[in-house]
Amino acid sequence: MKTPAVPDCQVKVFVLSDVLLYREGLSRQLEKDRRVHLVGAGPPTPELVSTLEFARTDVIIMDLSMHDSLGIVRSLRERRPEVRVVAFAVSDLREDIVACARAGICGYIPRDGTIEDIIMTALHAARGELYCSPKFAAFLLEQVARAAPAPSQHPLAGRLTVRECEIVSLMQRGLSNKEIGRGLGISDATVKNHVHNILEKLSVRRRSQVPALLSGQPPATDGDHSSI
Repeated sequence: MKTPAVPDCQVKVFVLSDVLLYREGLSRQLEKDRRVHLVGAGPPTPELVSTLEFARTDVIIMDLSMHDSLGIVRSLRERRPEVRVVAFAVSDLREDIVACARAGICGYIPRDGTIEDIIMTALHAARGELYCSPKFAAFLLEQVARAAPAPSQHPLAGRLTVRECEIVSLMQRGLSNKEIGRGLGISDATVKNHVHNILEKLSVRRRSQVPALLSGQPPATDGDHSSI
């Protein structure tokens, strides 16, 4: 797999974990890589979180297994919204990934991630990009799709065919049968047949009565003569 392009300049990172072994091991590995500059490492004490230590930091690499890790993320984001937070030791549980995204985490390294995964995630986070496994990306896209409003349907979609709904929309714009046919690439006679079916399905006699139905108003009665 080809390694994605990364910035030429070093990205300043800070390691945040309450496990000394994690901090020391990760710090030593990061110090060996010229793509990043390790600003520091420490536990999430109130004193550390409230200091200006992060002022020189582009990305905070955070141990998600810490107690109240998402609360710490929210506190950091409130103080320094421009700082990117990436999390390692992230589980594959969908609810965990969604909770991370809502807290403001912008990079995810799974429990079996490598040091290269951590570095690449930090580098891309500094550029405002998401670098994660296809599984994590699929989870996030699925949640976005679920949160998106359902596409609006034509108000008469349950009573008319798709083509008939298209014609009704054009009728609303005041187009004649000839203009509708030209726009849809069908003959005038075909349009006339569609309009006839539309009027029958909607139980109205004149095409001028159709817009009233779309607005939820009773169609005006203007005689028994039909107009197609």
